[in-house]
Amino acid sequence: MLRLEQPTTVDPAPPTTALAGMGAGGGMCIDPVDGSLYITDRTPTGDRLQRITKESQTSTVWTWPDKPGVGGCAALDGTVLVNLVNTKQTVAVRLAPGTGAVTSEPEVLRDNDVHKHAWAIALAPDGNLWGATVNKSFGDAEKLDDVSSRCCRRAAAASHAATTTRPDRGVAAAFAPSVR
Repeated sequence: MLRLEQPTTVDPAPPTTALAGMGAGGGMCIDPVDGSLYITDRTPTGDRLQRITKESQTSTVWTWPDKPGVGGCAALDGTVLVNLVNTKQTVAVRLAPGTGAVTSEPEVLRDNDVHKHAWAIALAPDGNLWGATVNKSFGDAEKLDDVSSRCCRRAAAASHAATTTRPDRGVAAAFAPSVR
């Protein structure tokens, strides 16, 4: 992983290595609270979620030896959401405040829903989570393949889950009950 410090086209600083020994990249996301950078990658021995702190300390947060195909991630309030492409899931990895230690097994938030292979995921400034799918490389394209859609509202998190189809906004997936 490369670090580009204050990127510019005028007299740019040379890139530095922030993390070596990575597998195939899945995604990167920044924790808005503590500024940590989370990285998902795939290695021959398993998929990983790694963390780089603002102090440049690195650690492996979680590993998946069964290689579910980590994709994109979104970090928010002590939780890192990770899309698992091969198993068609989105999971929440819960972290303890202060230490960043994982508090339990990743919780499945989305399991083989209508969007199947969700890859990218991002937190928007308005609190919504957005996801993008890449399905055509895994079979025949269907109605909702290769789309970007709003997954859920962060504020609606504590209520209940329901998967609803809205023609004006795509499909709102059942992420809400676990996003705090």
